[in-house]
Amino acid sequence: MGGVEAMTTTRTALQSLEAAAADMQSGIFKLTLYVAGANPRSTRAIEKVRRFCDAYLANRHDLDIVDLYEHPGSARSAGIIAVPTLVRELPAPVRKLIGDMRDETSLFASLGIPLPVAQ
Repeated sequence: MGGVEAMTTTRTALQSLEAAAADMQSGIFKLTLYVAGANPRSTRAIEKVRRFCDAYLANRHDLDIVDLYEHPGSARSAGIIAVPTLVRELPAPVRKLIGDMRDETSLFASLGIPLPVAQ
């Protein structure tokens, strides 16, 4: 890679990091939870994600729940291969967590939120 190309790549990467940092500072999390019907696994995931958002992202999140039985085309367009899947669309970059959402530590890590400090 030449000097000009390296500078351009570095500048682009820096701009991407700055944009991601600005998104994080705005504090709004755009989340989509993909489920399949009203089975117990989907219901648990919905309850867990809602409780998590209320506890740790109060007034800082927009959560959409998409039932793939009702909207089957959404899976393909969003690249969903298994359910339940939680997608963090904002702040960038996009992150996905696949599973039943039981492990709160995984939710923190997948959403890019620092773990709260025990007091």
